[in-house]
Amino acid sequence: PAISQDPESNPLALNQTLRDGSEQIIHAEADEDLPDLINSNHFDGVIDIILPHFGDQAPNGLSKAGKTLASLISRQRQPVSIDNLSSAGNRGIVTAGLSLNTKGYSYYLFDLTASTTTKLGDFYFQQKHGDRLVTTAAIHIIARDGMQLNALVLRPKGVDGPVPMVVEVHGGAAHHVEWEYNHFRQFLVNRGYALLALNSRGSDGSGNAYKAAGLGEYGRKMQDDLVDATNWAVDQGIADPNALAIMGSNYGGYAAAMALIRDLALFKAAIIEHAMLYVAYQSQYPPHSWGLHLALWQRYFGNVENPDGPKQMQQRFPMTKIDSLQAATLMVAGKRDGVISFGQAEKFIKQVKAANKKSIV
Repeated sequence: PAISQDPESNPLALNQTLRDGSEQIIHAEADEDLPDLINSNHFDGVIDIILPHFGDQAPNGLSKAGKTLASLISRQRQPVSIDNLSSAGNRGIVTAGLSLNTKGYSYYLFDLTASTTTKLGDFYFQQKHGDRLVTTAAIHIIARDGMQLNALVLRPKGVDGPVPMVVEVHGGAAHHVEWEYNHFRQFLVNRGYALLALNSRGSDGSGNAYKAAGLGEYGRKMQDDLVDATNWAVDQGIADPNALAIMGSNYGGYAAAMALIRDLALFKAAIIEHAMLYVAYQSQYPPHSWGLHLALWQRYFGNVENPDGPKQMQQRFPMTKIDSLQAATLMVAGKRDGVISFGQAEKFIKQVKAANKKSIV
C-alpha cells in the first residue's frame, strides 16, 4: 500500500505505509525541491496540493480537494506566487495570499465545495502604488563551465537600455531567492536600478545536484557564478557596466566583500550586511539559523579542526587582500546580532582604515 491521493478511497493508507515501509512516488521534479506539501485535514494522511518552489509555476493538486484548489488558482491566468495558505480543516474553505506576476499581494477565499473564488482585498501598497510595480522575470544563465544558473531580474519601468544594477546575494549559502513579491527589490527598481538576484550553485530549492555543485566552492565557483551572471546582464543590455553594485547579508555579505577584493574591475560599490568576514572564526560558531547543521556547514566551508582547515579558509578570506579595496562600501552590523559577531565588521573597518582606505561609509 502507498499514500492514497484520494482520502475518500483509503483514509488509512498512510498508517499502512508506515507499518510495512512501502513507498510510492506520487510527484517528483527533476530539478526542483518540493518544500510545501499541503494537507488540509491533518488526520487522514493525504497530501492535497504541492506548491511550487519558485512560484512561477502552477500548483499541483493530488487529492480531489487539491485539484479543485489548483484549478481555482489557475483561473487567475497569470503566474502566481502563493503565500499564507490556510484551511478551515475540512477542505471546504481555504484562504491564501496570491501575488499575480509578483506585483503585490491580494487575499482570496476559495470555497472548494461550490468551486468559487472570492477576493477579500489587496495589500495596501498594491492599492496605492500598483501601477508603479514591475514583474519579476525568472531566467536561466549559463555559467562559464556550462552549468545552468537560476536567477531573477527586475528592470525599471519605461527603460529599455542599460541602467545601474544591484546584484543581490542571498544569505545562508544554502538558501535561495524566490520568485515572489519583494518590497525592497521593488523599491530599488522604482529608484531606477535594475536588480539581479542569483541562486548560485550551492543554493537549495533546485535539487540535490545544484546544491552539491557548490559544496566547498565558496569564494571560488560560487563567486564565479556572480561574475558570470553580472556579465550576462551587461551583455543583454540590462546593466550599465560602469555602475554595478553588489549587496548581501551573512554569507551574502561575505560574497559581496569578496567581490570587491577579487573582481576589482567589475563592481563599483557594495552593501555588506551582518557579514561573515572571517570564515575560520565563524566556523567555530556555525549558525543553525542558516539552515546548516555542523556536518553540512563543514561540507560548504571546511572543518576548522582539520590541520589544514584554517589555512584553506585563509586563502578565501576577504581581509588577505584589503589593499586592493577600491569600491565604495557600506558596512551594516549590529551589536545585538546573535549570529554574526559585531567584532567581524569592526575588525574589517579597522583594517581598511589602517590601509589608508576611505571607501567605508
